[in-house]
Parts: sequence; C-alpha cells; structure tokens
Amino acid sequence: MPVRCQAYAEGMARTTLHLDKAKLNAVGIEHAERLVSSVTRRTLNRSQVLCPVDTGLLRATGQSSVDRRGLVVTGEVKYTARYAIWK
Repeated sequence: MPVRCQAYAEGMARTTLHLDKAKLNAVGIEHAERLVSSVTRRTLNRSQVLCPVDTGLLRATGQSSVDRRGLVVTGEVKYTARYAIWK
C-alpha cells in the first residue's frame, strides 16, 4: 500500500493512501473464516452438552460446517438423525 505525502506552506500536508482492495478482502475473509469456524465449533459443542441422550444416536449425528462464497462466510450446525426434528 503506497503512501504519498506532500507538504504545503503553513504546515499543511496532504496524504494519499492507495489500498489494495483484493488484499484487504483476502485478509478480512481469512479472519472471518476463523471467527465463524470458532463460533460454529463452540455452538456444536454446547448443543451436544444440551442434547438429550437416550441412545446417543442424536448426539452422534451432530455436524458443523463452514461455507465461503465470495465475501460471505456461513457456519452451520445440524443433526442428521431422522428423529432430530422432534426432540
């Protein structure tokens, strides 16, 4: 990111900052992915603690995933047991 500074009379200065949007987006997306992954993992862990256990099947089917599409990062926690919707 080049920075150019020009000095003027009477102590005034002008600064121009050129930002590389692609690099900024890449850094931001990496950070967002780490944050969403952390929150998704903690949500799965907490949901497993709160999950009722009769046979252990419901708890065993817990899954989490993180999806990145463009500049959007989405985390998902789901249970795939066939009766998960009724518990």
